[in-house]
Amino acid sequence: MNEMPFRHPAFPAERPLAIAHRAGNSFALAQTAIAAGADMLETDVWPFRDLLEIRHARRIWLLPLLWDHNRPVPAWKHRLELGQILERLPIETRIFLDLKGTGASLGERVAELVEKMQPERKIILCGRTWAQLDAVADHPNVVCFYSVGDATELASVWSRLETMTLPAISLQKDLATPETMARLSAMNATVICWTVNDIAEARRLFALGVDGFTTDSVEMIARIARDRQAAMLPDSQENRYDGDPVNIPRHFELVEKSLSR
Repeated sequence: MNEMPFRHPAFPAERPLAIAHRAGNSFALAQTAIAAGADMLETDVWPFRDLLEIRHARRIWLLPLLWDHNRPVPAWKHRLELGQILERLPIETRIFLDLKGTGASLGERVAELVEKMQPERKIILCGRTWAQLDAVADHPNVVCFYSVGDATELASVWSRLETMTLPAISLQKDLATPETMARLSAMNATVICWTVNDIAEARRLFALGVDGFTTDSVEMIARIARDRQAAMLPDSQENRYDGDPVNIPRHFELVEKSLSR
C-alpha cells in the first residue's frame, strides 16, 4: 500500500492550501478572502515603539512617511494593530503572521499578545529574520515557517529545518526546484510558495510537492476552495471556475483600489 503523504497537524489534510496574500492587513481584504475560502490570511506585523502594527509598508528612515506600492504615504494615518485584528477575526480563521523588521524580540511579543487575547488560537508565524522565529520555535502553540527568498537563505536554512520536529518553510517560488523539493519532501517539510498568482504555475509547483500557495488572486483561492483536487488538474479536465454566486473580485488589488477611492 502507498503511504499517505505527511500532513502538518495544524492545517487541513486536503491540499493544496490557499493563503491570501496581505489579506489580514485590512478588514475588507479579510472578509473577501474568507468569503473566497482562504485557508489562511497572510498578515504583516511591524513593531513600532510599543505597538504591533499591521501594514506591509515600511517606514522611511527619519521621515514621517511609509513606502507602500512604490510610493510614499503619510505615516500619521490610522493603522490597524494586531490586537484589533484578533478582536475581529474568529479563532477558526487562521492568520499567517509575517514578521517584519529585524528586532529579535518580535516573535515573542506577537506570541505573548495572541496567547493573552486568544489562548486557543494556533500561532502561525513566518519571516526572513529567523532570530524572531528561533525565539519561539519550541513554544508548543507556535508553528514557525522559515521564509526563504534567495539562494543564500536557502543554503542556510537546512540546519534549522533539520532540527525541527515539524519542519515548515515559506519559499520564494523560483527556488522550488525538483532537487529542493525532493530534499524537503524527504524531511516531511510543509512547503508554502510565494507569490503564486497563475493557476498553471500553481499546478506545476503542486506536482513537485508544494503544499500551498500565497496568492493575490481571489479567483484562484475560490477555485482551490471549491475543489482542491480538480483545481490542480489541467483546464481540459477541470470544470472551469465560472465565478462564485457572491460577486467576488478577481484580485486583492481591486479591493484595495476600491477602498482608496
